[in-house]
Amino acid sequence: MAVYCERNPKPEDISMATTELVLGIQQVCPEAEIAPCPPYEDEHICLKVLVPFGVDICRKLERQITDFELTIQARYPVYTLALVFPKNS
Repeated sequence: MAVYCERNPKPEDISMATTELVLGIQQVCPEAEIAPCPPYEDEHICLKVLVPFGVDICRKLERQITDFELTIQARYPVYTLALVFPKNS
């Protein structure tokens, strides 16, 4: 697995990383509603993930998704951010 130091992704890098991130989130939580959101800083991919669970389960899912994000960031020259929220907030 290649690790990139520069973060100037090609459009195909962003496309592949986004697809893998969305599919990974769906595997972790099939009930999730996933939508794009504006970046907070310099993320290439920023997603809002709404789940029909309470805060405790959200935090657990957030940790699993963060681990998956780190794998994607090691594979592609992108910065990602997936924010997990309870659906009722």
